[in-house]
Amino acid sequence: TERDKILEEYPSAEKFIKPIVGSRELLNGQERYCLWIDDLELNEAMAYEPIRDRIERVRVLREKNSDPSVVEKAQAAHQFREHILAGQTLALPRVASELRPYVVVAEVADTVVSDSAFMIANPCMWHTGVLSNRMMHQWLHAVGGKLEDRTRFSNTLVYNTFPVPNLTEDRKKVLDDCARAILKARQPYLDEGKTLAWLYGKDMPTELKAAHEALDLEYETMCIGRAFRDDVERLAWLFREYEKMKKRHDAKNKKR
Repeated sequence: TERDKILEEYPSAEKFIKPIVGSRELLNGQERYCLWIDDLELNEAMAYEPIRDRIERVRVLREKNSDPSVVEKAQAAHQFREHILAGQTLALPRVASELRPYVVVAEVADTVVSDSAFMIANPCMWHTGVLSNRMMHQWLHAVGGKLEDRTRFSNTLVYNTFPVPNLTEDRKKVLDDCARAILKARQPYLDEGKTLAWLYGKDMPTELKAAHEALDLEYETMCIGRAFRDDVERLAWLFREYEKMKKRHDAKNKKR
């Protein structure tokens, strides 16, 4: 509503308005927008009264904050703390229902990702494959944080520690194909207004489930040459590989 009101009066201000997504927007398909102003365009943006007013309100709010780092950012009231915008971005909710069978991953274009979501800027398609398989889902539940009973994804605890098999170029191509199959299975439902929350809920479509299971088989075969028998075996492999990663990391740091 605020975006429409600004553009009705100032159509040329559209260049300073971008979609923004966090966990809620990704999962529920909600529309939300923000101001996105590069330093070199600040003078131009300030010519628009509603933009100028909002920047001033942000400045005042930051100056009143008890956190010195926030007060410091009052001098850049036209921007978020982190000013990152990529043409293509992979995003997933930081907090999601513990009942979903997979980590929900979405691709967005020219969209700001808020800190309630995890993002990879300008990703490869195989990143979607790595994040969307059951191994990542199990790792998240085992080592990730919690908000009440919901899972909490993070780059430090979950993504950076996740053990992966040797991903050769051929294997990355396989993951590319599997990821595309998942996106293709989802698209007809998204086109008719279904949300990612619905797709990964109790009514998960058969073809989407089959696409994920095909990815699981390919990925797990890369790990041990076959599918794992159960989640216990998956976690055992993950923690063994994590210990190997840690030893390599410690040895490398010791040499330094």
